[in-house]
Amino acid sequence: MNISVDIERLSSGGEGVGRLPDGKVVFVPRTAPGDVVEVEVLESQKRFSRGVVARLVSDGPDRIEPKCPHYEADECGSCQFQHLHYTAQLRAKATMVGDALRRLGGLDSTDPGIEPADSSWGYRSKVTLTAKASDSAGRIGYRSYLDPEKIFDLKDCLLATDKIRDAWKAIVASDQALPEDLTKLVLREVDSRIHLVLWTKQYGYDASTLSETLGPGGTVWVVGKDKKVIQVGGEPSPPVPAFEQSSPGLAQKIREEACAALGDIDGKDLLDLYCGTGATASILAGSGARVLGVDSDAGAIEWAQQDVPGVVFKAAEVEEILGDLGDPNSIILNPPRSGLSKRVREWLSDWARQPGRSLAYISCDPATLARDVKHLNMHVVCLRAYDLFPQTSHVETLMVLRSE
Repeated sequence: MNISVDIERLSSGGEGVGRLPDGKVVFVPRTAPGDVVEVEVLESQKRFSRGVVARLVSDGPDRIEPKCPHYEADECGSCQFQHLHYTAQLRAKATMVGDALRRLGGLDSTDPGIEPADSSWGYRSKVTLTAKASDSAGRIGYRSYLDPEKIFDLKDCLLATDKIRDAWKAIVASDQALPEDLTKLVLREVDSRIHLVLWTKQYGYDASTLSETLGPGGTVWVVGKDKKVIQVGGEPSPPVPAFEQSSPGLAQKIREEACAALGDIDGKDLLDLYCGTGATASILAGSGARVLGVDSDAGAIEWAQQDVPGVVFKAAEVEEILGDLGDPNSIILNPPRSGLSKRVREWLSDWARQPGRSLAYISCDPATLARDVKHLNMHVVCLRAYDLFPQTSHVETLMVLRSE
């Protein structure tokens, strides 16, 4: 039996939150505050339930028609907010950050200001697709938000840049078959060139024709079972780094504001942990700092060593070299979504006990940010959110802290 529910707000994961007649909280994806929906309950736990919309009774004030046909027809899980007006998306994301810091971090924090994206469509310079073989045919695309095991064939992604969209359409239309054991595919635009990375055991895969399909300067790479990255198509090129922000313009602004918030760093020792390809380290070094950059991605570090002079880079897990990090004046962190490990948090807590320390933490998950800074003996001097990923529930946050 379907149950009528009034949607009150959005959860940290972007789902609508309402209450069942017995008062239990129910999470309903693809809903907006103010919606009245008939809900089919799919899962019932002791403290909450989860359901899906069986029928939309009436629209909330922020609901709009989704732009991408995949969003509803294929239950695309890549986006969560296409049914929300963009200003409502921004409000929701600022609230997500403030709520996590208050509820999980124990901080007396208001919701931060949020920097909107330059464009809410066509911004994504990297697209990651899942490949899945079936009895009838392979599928390459995104996962369904209702069934993560279900992959639908992607025809187009309106979040991607025009060059990536054109490249993907050309790949789909081409006669060259992709590897049969393909599990993942990444398209990335770097300096107007398209790079294709394939996860397959076939190191000998011939991609000479496929690289031409990508356009001028296009390259094809294979990541095998031993995680080696080998170029198999296109003109010789430096290794394509495994990680880079999908919205490079706004990501660069975050880096610049994080570095500026540290104050005068000329002649000081700084750590850039989880440094990626060295974009932040380059800004720090340009301001006169002595910088050590650390990242576990050897390919990213190789790229950084070629691209950023005057900085020492190490390819290592941060946890493995804590004893070699010295005693820096300031630290910039940009960890993965999982945040910091317990060992790194403990090391950071000891480091922060000294007065005059500055920490800039760039986070892609408000919950892990709140957990990681909860026990630091530092006060917040800057807090700002950024919408790097419009149409999704993801939000980037910059928090700058100092010790007395």
